[in-house]
Amino acid sequence: MLRLALHLQRQLAQKQPAALLRKLWFVAANTPRQVGILRVLAQPAFAEYTLCFPCLRYRYLRENDLARSFTVAQRAACHLHHYRFLSTRFSEDSVRQIMNRHVSLFELCEAGNRFAIDLAAPRNVAGEGELRLHFRIDGINIFDLAFSFIPGWVVDSAAQNVILISALQGVKGRHDSIRLAEKAFHGIWPAALPVTSFPFSPCSMLSVHAPCHRLPGGYRL
Repeated sequence: MLRLALHLQRQLAQKQPAALLRKLWFVAANTPRQVGILRVLAQPAFAEYTLCFPCLRYRYLRENDLARSFTVAQRAACHLHHYRFLSTRFSEDSVRQIMNRHVSLFELCEAGNRFAIDLAAPRNVAGEGELRLHFRIDGINIFDLAFSFIPGWVVDSAAQNVILISALQGVKGRHDSIRLAEKAFHGIWPAALPVTSFPFSPCSMLSVHAPCHRLPGGYRL
């Protein structure tokens, strides 16, 4: 809890007493989950990433994290579930690779172009979702999908584990690359490819949840 004390001390030094008191209350109200988050992120697989992004331990305190409709308690439960899911379903080396570099999920060479989908943790933890799927053409990113593994009860699902998709968007100025991908995949919209590339879908205890207002063009799963 020393790290939390230092974090709150910085806020007090920045003359944000109201924010400090509010966060202290939220931490106190979610002590078991906060302790759980600290413990799972202390594992060796997460050590390097957490060292680079220490605010990850208290990310659930940020307003509008994951989904606007989530309470602080729900956000804390989601973050704890996500990192426990990674630590129990993947090897330590795999988690370390995902968190600090990337894992290649799909590659295809077609008409002289290389299409690939990579899985990685974000390098900007202020963004949406705990993990990213990057759809690339010849090494150039054209689509990103941000998601987290969360407990089903948070979104009224009977599934034990749910993939919460927080964002699905194309990279600005990549229209020619998107058309190239559509042609290579016979008219399939490139944004659908990262969704279908999830290596976790066969798991009977895993479903997908995505609020339609968060997806471009009314895209539905």
